[in-house]
Order: sequence, then C-alpha cells, then structure tokens
Amino acid sequence: MLITKFNYTPKGNFNFINGDNQDVTGEVTLHFKTQELVNNPGRKFIKIPERLWGYQKVTMTNSRNEEIRFDSSIQNKYFTKEVNNKISFVIFSNDYMFFGIFFQQKRAKTKAILANFYFEDNLLGVKIPNNFVMPYFFEIYYNNEKKLVDFIEKNDGDYLLNLEDIKLNDIKKINLIDYRFKLENEINLYTNDRCDSSLEMKLSDIKFNKEGQIQNLDNEVLMGQVGTSHFLISHNFNINSNFFESFREQNDEALELFVINNNLIKSINYEIDSGVKLNKNFYIFKNSIVIKGFRKLIGNIEDKINKVKPLSVKIEYIKAIDEKIVLIFPHKISTIQIFKSNNNLKGPYTELDIHYIENKVVIFTKGIFDDLGLINGIKYMELFANVSLEAEQKSQLYKLKLSDESNLNNEILFNRKISLEGGVGKYKQYVQLFVKENRDLIFLKGPLHNLVKKNV
Repeated sequence: MLITKFNYTPKGNFNFINGDNQDVTGEVTLHFKTQELVNNPGRKFIKIPERLWGYQKVTMTNSRNEEIRFDSSIQNKYFTKEVNNKISFVIFSNDYMFFGIFFQQKRAKTKAILANFYFEDNLLGVKIPNNFVMPYFFEIYYNNEKKLVDFIEKNDGDYLLNLEDIKLNDIKKINLIDYRFKLENEINLYTNDRCDSSLEMKLSDIKFNKEGQIQNLDNEVLMGQVGTSHFLISHNFNINSNFFESFREQNDEALELFVINNNLIKSINYEIDSGVKLNKNFYIFKNSIVIKGFRKLIGNIEDKINKVKPLSVKIEYIKAIDEKIVLIFPHKISTIQIFKSNNNLKGPYTELDIHYIENKVVIFTKGIFDDLGLINGIKYMELFANVSLEAEQKSQLYKLKLSDESNLNNEILFNRKISLEGGVGKYKQYVQLFVKENRDLIFLKGPLHNLVKKNV
C-alpha cells in the first residue's frame, strides 16, 4: 500500500489517504520499537496514547500485514499541528514515519535572529544563520490569529514554509519555536508592524500588455496571489491562459503581486493595457485583474431556501424525447448551479446536471424525477438557481418563476405531460409542468388521472 496524503484531524489525530484517494486509516497499524501496536479498525483517525508521546519512529502495515510505503510527495515535509495543549509534527521517509507529540509548555522569548526571506514556487523561503535540532516549529501571526505551518528543510538553516490559507499581505510576524529540553523558546524571524504594506520604492513598471503577458519584470522575483493561492510569477506569465483554473476560489479574488524588499513582504501595483483581451476567467475592476470565483453554494441549503428571492425565466423548449428543458435567463450567465427540491420544500435538495451558454440553461431531465417514487397521487418538484449574472461579483440563490414573456403559453405548458418509464395501467407515471398564480414553476408527478386539470 502506498500512502499519498497525510492529514491531521481537528483534534490532532492521524489520518491517511492512499493513491486512489481512499481513506485507509482504518486499515493501518503503527508498529513501535517497544513492540506495541496502535490502530483503529474501521475508523478515520488514529489516536496516539499519551504514554507513546515524545519522539517516535514507527513502521506501518496494512490489514494484510503488508508493509506500507509513502509517496515522494509527502516525504521530508514537516506536518505540524497545535491543538488541545499539545504540539506535534510528523515527517515521512520512504518506509517509515517519524513523529513527535508534546505537551505545550510555558513560552520564553529570546532575541530575534536576522533571517533572509525569498520566494520559491508557491512557498515562502527563509534562511537562518543558526542550525536547530528537532523539535522546532514555524509559527505565523496574521489577522489577529496564529498557526503553525508545514515546512520543508532544504538544507541546514534553509526552509520552505507552506502558507496554506494565509495571505501574504496579512502576515505580521513569523517565529521559530525551539522546543528542545521541553521548553518553548520563541525566536522572532520576521516582523511587519506597518499598516501600509505596499511598496513605496518603485521597482519597475510592471504591466500586462494587450495579449495578457507580463512585461518589465527584469530580474525581480515576484509571488502572485489569488485569494489564499500562491504561485511564482515568471517572464512567460500570461493571464489569458487557463492558468487561473487551478487557482480559482469560492469568491472573486484580485490578482496581487508581491516582492521581498528590504527583507519585508511588499505588495506592488501593476498596470493593465486598456486593450487587454478578456476571457471567461477574469475581468478588470479598478485597475486590478479579478479572477472569477466558482461561486458555489456551500453550507446547508435548507437554511437559505426561506430567504430566497424570485427570478423570472422563460421556457424555450421542453420535450420528453430529448430529455431536456431549456430555460432563458434575463442576462448572460457568469456562473450557475440549478437545484431541485422535492415534496413541498422538504428536501432533499439536489444539484442537477446542466449546460449553459450565454443566457440559456439546458437541464438534462433523465432520472431527475426518480426520487419522487412511483405514486398514486401527486408529488412535485421546484427549481432554484444559484446564479451570478453578467457583471455581478457574487452569486445569489433564487426561486425560479415563469416570465410573462415566455415563449410557451399556459395552455401549451399544461398540455406538456411527459410520460415516464415505469408504472403500469392507470398508475403509469407522468410529469406535468404547472404554473401557479404567482408564476412559480412546479413539476407535478403522478398518474395521469391525478394531474391538474386546469392550468392558471
């Protein structure tokens, strides 16, 4: 078995993922030098008993007693965690795991060390003149919060810090925590107390030309940031590529550029040619390039349903044989999700398979009525759209209504009774598109004799 991912659980326990992206924690057994075995069959976490805290080197086997190995992508990387008054690290080689778990101690502050910072790939590099022996940790203060970050030791005194969800412009302080002798010694490596983190000194005229290519980079090493994603900016960086698909976040986020200047992380301004070619991934706002977010509906949809506003759409096409419905929205669509609700808004709420272009949305209807069951009576389905229309910077959840200008009048809609597979005789199932007085769209399902006889 090959482990490709390691995670800490919220309580600081261990979790393992294999190459098929399957959680295999419940199949794993840790073998200690003391001959003790630790596992948690069938569960998604392994908790290390306190008696085994401290420095430990362990090997691992799976449920067939086969040796477990670790992918090169997680080797030689320090995974760190601080939770519930304990502080811990994990590091992997090819065939064993080394970890340390300790109780947190009273912290002592020592003098600062002059460290040199640099950018490498999507990581923040730091060179320290002193050599430290494990256990030690890197701690970042940002936005009135602090956290330990994972890191890679390149060479003695040379480290790469994984910023994870920390924005470069939010970093106020970076400390090294030396934990030898069961003491926490705090050594300051970086402090930026200034409120204005922008660069006063002009480095060069960084500009994006009409083709979206960066210009005048000279020899500067820049880090790009979109939300909490980081990436190194090179001379061939181009905003018109599909590059940003890898860095899109939930919300729209501006492209920001950073440089290390006088050993401080500084943001720098850039210019955009007025004729720059736009594409679906970004737009220009106040002389900044803004990357469109996924704008996905997250959280419990049931908490949002009662607060939704109506949105009127047209129905251009509905036909059983093609198993699709075409809706026309009032403006061009930037991002969209379509959800259905069954049985009088009681759920479940399910996202539908759709395709959209410009302002038209095609809903593929195959199977979407199945969970209403085979019934002698009526159940109904309503549609909701989490949509951001053209020029909108965020999405909003709407309940769909039928526009008065729909290409299909009420009589035609009423007569569109779609025959479904399944059912026999008088209980054969049909779907009818029904329009209420308030223009709400409802799909009724049931035997033909139970469907509505008159549409409004």
